[in-house]
Amino acid sequence: MDETSSIGMSDGSGGGGGEEGGSAVTNENDAQNHNSTNNDTTTSNASGGDEKNPVTANNLGDLVAAAVAPKRYLQVEGFDGRRNDIVYCRPLTTLHEASNAESDTDAQSSGLEEDKQKVMLFFGGDIQDFPEMMEQHRDHRNYVAFNLEATAVMLQKQFPDHHVAVVRPSRIQMLTFSCYDNFVHCNHTGAPEHVITHHSLHHLELLLQNLSKRIAKGDEPNPTKKSLEDGTEKVEGNDEDSTVSSTTVDELATQQRNKNNVLLRLDRAWISLVGFSKGCVVLNQLLYEFHYLKTLTPDDLSMDDFLSCIKDMYWLDGGHNGGKNTWITSRSLLETLTRLEVRIHVHLTPYQLLDDRRPWIRKEEKLFSELLKKFNAPIIRRIHFENEPASLLQHLRIIGDFASEEKPVEVNHENNMEH
Repeated sequence: MDETSSIGMSDGSGGGGGEEGGSAVTNENDAQNHNSTNNDTTTSNASGGDEKNPVTANNLGDLVAAAVAPKRYLQVEGFDGRRNDIVYCRPLTTLHEASNAESDTDAQSSGLEEDKQKVMLFFGGDIQDFPEMMEQHRDHRNYVAFNLEATAVMLQKQFPDHHVAVVRPSRIQMLTFSCYDNFVHCNHTGAPEHVITHHSLHHLELLLQNLSKRIAKGDEPNPTKKSLEDGTEKVEGNDEDSTVSSTTVDELATQQRNKNNVLLRLDRAWISLVGFSKGCVVLNQLLYEFHYLKTLTPDDLSMDDFLSCIKDMYWLDGGHNGGKNTWITSRSLLETLTRLEVRIHVHLTPYQLLDDRRPWIRKEEKLFSELLKKFNAPIIRRIHFENEPASLLQHLRIIGDFASEEKPVEVNHENNMEH
């Protein structure tokens, strides 16, 4: 979300937002009661109940539900000591063995191998954080339904055949401003200062590698956590109140992976990158790095394998208060993006397009979309909630709506909210 717009928004629509998404996180009531944790211990073999709960017809549903619930992996290591917290959800279709489940429309039409793993990485906006952190802010608590864990579940439901990884910003100023310092230089409110390379691609690849290793080890923290005043968390060993053995849950997931003879390697899966609001600064920085690697240093092939895995990029209502570069308008950078043949998805709401305080947003988006169309890039552009008044809640709702049927839209801003 955009910085100034996210403050002081505790009107009636905010309460509606919390009500709308309140059931998104499994055991949400438990998520509000957090126990103290230890950051250096990330295993989670629950000792409550039976040590080895057998998988039976009666408890299979509960075990699967627990297995697909969002899990936090704290301080996942990336490039050169950089670390990010990640909220992870397993694919629904793998654990439910729903081979006929509805898949992402674009993935179905692309001709990709059926057994290829898919991962969706999400970078959220301002005020989005762990639920207990959002509850600490008098205004942001009205939008707790869009916390990072609930967001992971929304994405899991929209893309049931994808692993979902929601990347928490390395810095959240004043419980509000998302600062993705590990991906792009940011000021005190998270507005970006783009450079030709910040090793963001290297960081992303290593995050996925190390996340894969921690998942494979069953290195999962407990679902009960307690927030600290500075927003950090620690993970302790066992949850004695747990009624389901997480060891059994891990075994269930492991059995499924073994059945499919799949080695979890998220850094070599088909990758979809999703930026929402402030989170779009990460995608924008990656465009600079694509250009650096493929155009300025074409002999450097070290990132080619990882680059070839990036299949989709979603810009969801991008915005920040930096005054420029909300959308990338450099012809050379967009030409490089086009050559990569990444599918581009642009989703917008009146919240950004009709913001007269920041008119550059709609002007830059217009040029971004028109240039990509001119270069014959595979771009889909859609406006959501077009006939509704702009609001912060509307802005947030795009997270749960963008995967609805995407239809190519002509870039025609004269009839599309441009004024």
